[in-house]
Amino acid sequence: MARSKNKTVFAPPSWRRALKARFLDFAFRRNPNALRILAIEVRAGKITPRQWVDQYQLGGTWVEEWVADVLDAWQMQPYMFSEIDRLGNTKLPPSIYYPPPRDESTADDVFSFKVDTVPTSKLSIGITAGGSIPDGEPDDDWLRFRKQMHANLDRALDWYHQNALDLGASREVLIPNDLFRKTEVTAVYFFCAKSPEQILPNLVERVGDRTTLHRWIREISKLLDLPTKKRPS
Repeated sequence: MARSKNKTVFAPPSWRRALKARFLDFAFRRNPNALRILAIEVRAGKITPRQWVDQYQLGGTWVEEWVADVLDAWQMQPYMFSEIDRLGNTKLPPSIYYPPPRDESTADDVFSFKVDTVPTSKLSIGITAGGSIPDGEPDDDWLRFRKQMHANLDRALDWYHQNALDLGASREVLIPNDLFRKTEVTAVYFFCAKSPEQILPNLVERVGDRTTLHRWIREISKLLDLPTKKRPS
């Protein structure tokens, strides 16, 4: 079977936010101790947020910003970590709540369209109103009005699309095949002391090539706005 080609899609900020949230979920599933340290030691001030992210070579990225947001959320909403304090420092509760990464939307990512007008009638053109209508226009004024409004909306959408890509946080991206599997490999790469080959041996056996794994990591890191320089395995 031929390999399907990646497709370029319009990715609003919420798309990348969801991918970042899935990346963190994979990270804490594969290394729950990272979340434990964040919830207990960082929150208690024993480790700084920067020291925590630097363990995973993620200092200066959106992950560091997310850590600050998490600590603020835990302070403002104690129910998110009440079970942690009850269980002590050795265990995490079955579920620990934390906010997703920031959405990062700007005003240019917001689409708005408004029109205030009264439909004109074909009969009125040239009689009570100036102008003319090209030959072949339908006699039904409602159908013509709908056509005009659809054209206006299409123009507004075209303008928004380009403006959001040029000035907003929206992007056009190539969605890789097996997006979530590659995201899990990337999460292991950043958050686990062991290599993807050690954590996911069955996956690596199917892939069959270490170079392929690192190509996946570069591919997903780019989508996640994470550093892609080569690191020790």
